Amino acid sequence: MRYYVKLNMPTGTGHEVSTITVDHPSTSCDEFSDVLAKQEFVCLKQVHRIRLENGDIRWKDSGDIIVNTYHIGSVKEFVEMEDDERPQRAYMNKKRMQYR
Repeated sequence: MRYYVKLNMPTGTGHEVSTITVDHPSTSCDEFSDVLAKQEFVCLKQVHRIRLENGDIRWKDSGDIIVNTYHIGSVKEFVEMEDDERPQRAYMNKKRMQYR
């Protein structure tokens, strides 16, 4: 499954929390929660969402990332949203965030 993970640690650009999108072979949030509860560090597959020029979405595998579970603040199952259902902030070009 794909998860959106919020880490209680600053980013390189000065934001107070980091967020990553990851894939894990678990089949539910409960199962993933059990994995996180049993390990101090967990290896996850990090992915990045890329919007192509024609508007299609593609996911790029960014390789494995080891996460210290102590720093995880929240985990949410990733749900793909349509353009008209955007969350409060949207990632812009050059990885800047635009707050609405």
